[in-house]
This record gives sequence, C-alpha cells and structure tokens, in this order.
Amino acid sequence: MFNKQQPEPQMVMSESYKKWRGMIFLVTPGQVELTIKEPNRVFGVILDVGVKDRNSNAAFVFTTAAFANGETTFFPSPGGAVMGLGNNPQVAEISKSIVSMGQIFLVKAQPAKENPLPGAGRVKFYFLTTSGLFVTEDALQAFQSGPYGQLLGKFGQIRAVAEQMIDKRQVKK
Repeated sequence: MFNKQQPEPQMVMSESYKKWRGMIFLVTPGQVELTIKEPNRVFGVILDVGVKDRNSNAAFVFTTAAFANGETTFFPSPGGAVMGLGNNPQVAEISKSIVSMGQIFLVKAQPAKENPLPGAGRVKFYFLTTSGLFVTEDALQAFQSGPYGQLLGKFGQIRAVAEQMIDKRQVKK
C-alpha cells in the first residue's frame, strides 16, 4: 500500500528537437572543417543529460553538441534551442576544448549503432569520430565525481551562456 511505484515518466520532446536530433548525428568531419583522415579522430561530442520533473513526473533531456570548428548548439528536448553558440568566441573555444578532451575519453567509449536518449538521472556522451559513433553512459553523479567532471563542467559553461540567451528571449516577449 505504501510502496506505490511511480509510473515511468513520459518523455517530453518537441517535433523540432526530434528533427534536429535526427540530423545532428549525421554531421560529417568535413562539415566541421576537420581535414584529419586518421581513424577514430573525434570531431564532435554530444552530451545528453536526462532529467525528471518531480512535480509533473515528465522526463526530458538537455542536449548540447560541440564540434571541432567551435560550432555549438544547446537544445532541451521540450524545445527552445539555442543554435549558433559558436559565434561567441569564448563558447567556440570551449567547444574546441571539449572535442580535444573527447579524444582522450574515447578510449572508455563503446561503438554505437543507435543514439537513444538517457533516462532521468543518466548521462550519455556521444563521440562523433572519423570511424563512426561511440558512446559512454552512466549516472550523473558518477560522471560528476569521476574524470568526466571536467568535461561536464565545460558543457555546463556552454549551458550557462545558452540559458542567459534563453532568458533574454523571454524578456523580449
């Protein structure tokens, strides 16, 4: 009676997010100005953070994509993307740094044929490489306290800039 199990949260995902997500994993090295042809060269890192809203029991994902040329996008699954963040020189440098760090973390990733979203409290790092897609997944807490903490911190800096831009949009409305 007291052990009522919560129903699985319903994933909130806009049509624009679904479309973008389908395209982001198709980016090629040439599209982000990578000319290195060696195998397993990371040219993009995509971070998915799964979240659950306690009030509504809805699940959603914050996705951030960082590429070798500095291009960066922050896109929450319910919508409200901030694209073109790489136009900010500071964000572009952070993105390039993330891709460089991604090369180091690639050794811990597994090849991936698909790119499903993580559940609430879970994190996935997808590495786009010249040899295909790789992924590593764990609980958010595990990544925060481990070697991935620095990588998460850099993505956090991008998210902070994106959220400032989102706040400015809200004020203009």
